[in-house]
Amino acid sequence: VNYFLSILLLIFLLTHYHPQWFVWLTPFLVIKMVEEKNKIINVVILLACWFVIMLLFEPSLSVGLFGPVWPAIRGFGGYADILSKYTDIFRFKSMVRSVFAGVSLYWIFDMLRGERLLDRDK
Repeated sequence: VNYFLSILLLIFLLTHYHPQWFVWLTPFLVIKMVEEKNKIINVVILLACWFVIMLLFEPSLSVGLFGPVWPAIRGFGGYADILSKYTDIFRFKSMVRSVFAGVSLYWIFDMLRGERLLDRDK
């Protein structure tokens, strides 16, 4: 599990990913949450970053999905429009992605150290 999760986290680190790609990580995150309850903070931070990125992405992929059920929401421009009145939305998205990348990089090194791949004195 550590190897697969590390590879997927590396993909997220090195690309400008879409929120839908997070589905690939979900099974591995659930397994890690069950295996290592002390690492649950990593999963919570990654999920929070994903949630923020998803809400700030294209409205038709988040809020717009509820349009058929709630027709009044079709005119909603999205959370990015609201937040852009208060801050630079691109900088905010970059900061959230940086937090995601930092936690991912830390976790990759932690997992590989646990697998003894990064220890010199094997």
